[in-house]
Amino acid sequence: MTERTEQIAGYYPDVPNEEAPALAEEAGLAHVGSYRSRTGIEEHGLVLLSIGLPYWVFNIKEAEAPFQLYVRQAVGTHVERELERYDIESAAWQKAIAHDPLPSRNYRAGIHFAFAYIIVLLAGFRMQIGDTAFTDRFLNNNHAFFDAHEWWRPLTALFLHADTGHLLSNLAMGVVFGLLCSKSMGAPLAWALILSGGVLGNILTGWSYLPKPHVALGASTAVFAAVGALTGHGAAETIRDRSRVTLFCKALPLLGGLVLLGFYGFGPDPRTDVVAHVWGFLSGAVLGLIAGAIQIRKLLREK
Repeated sequence: MTERTEQIAGYYPDVPNEEAPALAEEAGLAHVGSYRSRTGIEEHGLVLLSIGLPYWVFNIKEAEAPFQLYVRQAVGTHVERELERYDIESAAWQKAIAHDPLPSRNYRAGIHFAFAYIIVLLAGFRMQIGDTAFTDRFLNNNHAFFDAHEWWRPLTALFLHADTGHLLSNLAMGVVFGLLCSKSMGAPLAWALILSGGVLGNILTGWSYLPKPHVALGASTAVFAAVGALTGHGAAETIRDRSRVTLFCKALPLLGGLVLLGFYGFGPDPRTDVVAHVWGFLSGAVLGLIAGAIQIRKLLREK
């Protein structure tokens, strides 16, 4: 017994079960836990070290829970309370992060949809060049839409452009954000949201200018609908995630979308239709949020 007492410094291997209580009593130690695996006792040991308390481990021979945790008798009751509180908080944390984890899907980028977008925009621009009245018949005109019921204008205006620079910028940005949306939620859904968000954005833009006349053209409303769809879909995922992430983390999709809107949506060109960009973004965000919630619910149902 004397030989073992001199070795007390942290870890005691192969302690006979009948000797453990006497050894602990002689060393002034209190038993605070029994563990089947080394992992469990090491976890609680780290908890004790984090609050500045030393601990001792007895490895009991042929015991069902061979790893025994001891601390000084003066802090035994305090340590038991701390470890119990840690276990409760740890269990709640594990339950939170494991609650209905969202299944991962590896969607394709939808290159063929991006090519179709390019072809349609180029075709629309070609039609404008060949027919000077073509633009006037198909651009977005709020009075023609609301008063004359020319319903096609919010849609067809997306495929018309003022000049080559206007066309090229919307081609590049549309392809980039279209591919990002496709990877996030699948190409069919992504491009449906982009198109419908662009149309809705054009309708709301024309409405916001009433009773003043307003005309506009260009795919930028749809481009910002793509940014909004990414934002809304990401927000749906973070809202559905019930783990203990901070409010800031949950707001990151919205913050990221607003940064992109501010960076690309408010250009120095006086022809830039900021109102259309904002409405496109908001339309895409709302549609993306709704579509994301429905898609996530469907994925969870299929688990």
